Amino acid sequence: MIDNLGSYDRDANPQGLSVWELLPTGVSWSFFGRPYKVESLDKLIPKLLLGSTGIAVAISPFNLKENKALIIKPDGNVMWDVGAIAKSIVGGGIYSDVYYVSGQLCFFVNINNQDFRFSFDVVSGEIGKLIPFY
Repeated sequence: MIDNLGSYDRDANPQGLSVWELLPTGVSWSFFGRPYKVESLDKLIPKLLLGSTGIAVAISPFNLKENKALIIKPDGNVMWDVGAIAKSIVGGGIYSDVYYVSGQLCFFVNINNQDFRFSFDVVSGEIGKLIPFY
């Protein structure tokens, strides 16, 4: 992960930094000896896909204008623009997190101050049902 926190203990969080302050500004990796990275000054939330087949990322999770949900292939190209695919069910929501729930990759989105999640199939590009998340 790329950030300006150095060796700061994120778990103990001795300075009481906010969730936003603790987020990385980027993620980097190498693929066939070449370096790649995804960065955002508005922070991002990366999740390595099972099998290391790519990276799911919620970019700018607190900035509606710059917010994106993507699946990035190991070669740095976009495999799926999840935000574009889910536009019909998410509308103007803001992607706030991504992680696995019961083995399924899930994107979390806030729509009109209510939190939801939906699963995303990385192979087919299919989205699951929008489920309220409390």
